[in-house]
Amino acid sequence: MSQTCLFTGATVQRGGYVARELLSQAHKVNASVRDPSLLPLLRSSKQQARPSSKATSRTILLRWKTQHSDAQAFSYTSHSPFKTPGAELQHAQNVITACQRAGVTKLVYSSVARAGEHESFPAWNPESVLAGYWLSKHRCQEAVKAARGSFRSWTIIQPGWLMSNLLPPTSRFYFPELASQGLDPLDVGRFAATALTDTVGLFDGRVIPPAGQELSMGEIAGVVGRVSERSVDVQYLDAEEVEEQKSKNPVVASQIWENEIGCQIDLMKVRSYGVQMNTLESFSIREREALVMTFEP
Repeated sequence: MSQTCLFTGATVQRGGYVARELLSQAHKVNASVRDPSLLPLLRSSKQQARPSSKATSRTILLRWKTQHSDAQAFSYTSHSPFKTPGAELQHAQNVITACQRAGVTKLVYSSVARAGEHESFPAWNPESVLAGYWLSKHRCQEAVKAARGSFRSWTIIQPGWLMSNLLPPTSRFYFPELASQGLDPLDVGRFAATALTDTVGLFDGRVIPPAGQELSMGEIAGVVGRVSERSVDVQYLDAEEVEEQKSKNPVVASQIWENEIGCQIDLMKVRSYGVQMNTLESFSIREREALVMTFEP
């Protein structure tokens, strides 16, 4: 059954894939965007999103109150905890408040794997370079949970390492990133769409960390090299370089976290939700044009 969905963050990397998946399943999407120049990505679908680049998420939702009696909402914030501390939580609270006032019945919020577990990490340090990131994700999730009585159903999706990190512009910062459990961002869309249309309560009140497959760095390099027809080697920073960069470079710090702690997602449990997951091979073939651009100077 087609659903009417409000979507925030529709033109950012992860959000764009989710919006495309919702549209491909013939759902109606009202998208809140900050960069209208990226809308052709959504309009390439057979269905179309109705964008609003100027109105805030709060304004769009309040308008829904008289337009839709059984609306659903998917929210993803692209605010960086590193650049604007507190902005991510404020955005989440704005969306939640707007959903409550508009009478939205179902909320799906996209977070990140292991959010809320930071205090269990070995050598957790609230003053570390990644502390703000983890605390921000945790506070956003807690805000969603605190408002659960306002919705008929709520779900938090916690994606881990996204395969789109291998594509520009993200690849300019960390290519290839150290990670073992990859996820096609289109699969985040499948989980979101399935949660939004769930009628049996399988996703209700759940925090779900999805992942597609387990791969070593050598296997990732092999797939990327084979599909792009480029030579891709695996290289590692030496101990001195790691020590020098870990306290000031969030990318290196996140790679250390991935190596020592990681997402630890139960792939068998992920499959129990019945959502079809892509492989890195299928993702790379589909995104080959962008993947090849990663190697351009």
